Amino acid sequence: MQELKAHIAAVSVDSPFANKGFADANRYNFPLLSDTSRAVAE
Repeated sequence: MQELKAHIAAVSVDSPFANKGFADANRYNFPLLSDTSRAVAE
């Protein structure tokens, strides 16, 4: 991924607060974005 200069991000329908707790608990080193309106999920 580094060679390609690519970045990882994840999208969840959960709230930013819930995502922060989940990302912290799982030691994510990439952004976990919130899509509470489910616009991206559709």
